[in-house]
Amino acid sequence: MKRILSLVVLTCLAAFMQAQTISVHVSVPQVNCENNFTFNAAFLTVSFRGTTNSPYPTTYTWHMGDPAGTTLNGQNVTFTYPAAGSYNVTLVTVDSLNCQWTRTTEIYTAATCDVNGFVYMGIHPVDHGWIDLIKLDSNNNMTIVQGKEIGDSVGSYHFGVVSPGSYYLKSRLLPSSSRYGHFMPTYYDSSLTWENAQLIVLGQAQNPYIIHLVECTPEAPGNGNIQGFISQGLKVSNSATGVPGVEVMFLDPNSNPLGYTITDTTGNFSFANIAYGTYIIKPEKTGVASTGAQKTVDNGHSTVYLPFTLSNGQILYGINVNLPSDFTYIGDIFPNPASGTVVKLKVNCLKGMNVELSLCNTLGQTMAQSETMTEPGANILEISIAGLKEGLYFLKVESPGDKAVIRRLTIIGGSW
Repeated sequence: MKRILSLVVLTCLAAFMQAQTISVHVSVPQVNCENNFTFNAAFLTVSFRGTTNSPYPTTYTWHMGDPAGTTLNGQNVTFTYPAAGSYNVTLVTVDSLNCQWTRTTEIYTAATCDVNGFVYMGIHPVDHGWIDLIKLDSNNNMTIVQGKEIGDSVGSYHFGVVSPGSYYLKSRLLPSSSRYGHFMPTYYDSSLTWENAQLIVLGQAQNPYIIHLVECTPEAPGNGNIQGFISQGLKVSNSATGVPGVEVMFLDPNSNPLGYTITDTTGNFSFANIAYGTYIIKPEKTGVASTGAQKTVDNGHSTVYLPFTLSNGQILYGINVNLPSDFTYIGDIFPNPASGTVVKLKVNCLKGMNVELSLCNTLGQTMAQSETMTEPGANILEISIAGLKEGLYFLKVESPGDKAVIRRLTIIGGSW
């Protein structure tokens, strides 16, 4: 009986164990490892950025499609192609689970690009105007590489086949314009001077480039006259070589534009029949630093003559001369560029004398002055630049009744 009962128990236990058998299935999750890439072409140089949907660490391999069969690695790469044309670029990505994706895209590179935009006089498009494309080279030389007349119904312009580099745009009205004399020559996007103009770097043009000409308020007529001359180098009597084709701005004491003129073939310019008052006269030549002159025209001085000199890449008010008679040496300003509160320069004098320093901005306005009694021999002169804004200045060194010498100063990190 016990043997029969044990058999029954074992049989039931075996049946129970069979009923409780569990099957376990192990599977690898499906991963979307699709890739993609974007690119930005700057003439022949193209920057690529790869992406993938895979959440796992991924390797990026680029086949650039150039004749040499260049291969690059990394999520972001940059490559310069040997010539303009179309290229098939392939990105291969493989994640840590060995999921691979391949994508091929055709790209196009160009050796030149187009520059275009619009020029406005107020709210109206320019009716008759001119625009120049001015290239800045690696030596900071500026050259007009293209120029053309504009004046369609929307004031548009277009320069084709523009090479890589840095450029300025400058536009002006032609005498045939209905608003000639009411707007100044203007750099992109709305600047009277090249120092404050916006530089265009190509690369890929960010068209359109829109220029709003700076409006001027012509001065009421009067009995005053301002005449001037821009000479090349040292002016000796009337035999100096004049500089033709230089724009000369006519401004009020607050630097608001009143008009402009252009030096003639002999380097002369004039503003005739103007009202008595104080004015700033400033030459403007692309790539050339210049200082203006502030002068007053009145009953006692109804005609004012202003000489300027183009020398060593700058146009300075006054005549380029040798050292004043009682100086044997006038050094350069130091430090220069300056970022502190004082600048200095060394002078050697034949005798003790009164020396005046005048620091002017590019409009010829005096921003700081100092006066020192020197000793015979070497002297260190100084002038405060505290509170002056960052920018270009000119320091005039002179002894009363003698010639003046001008030194150029750049202030960085000034007060604003």
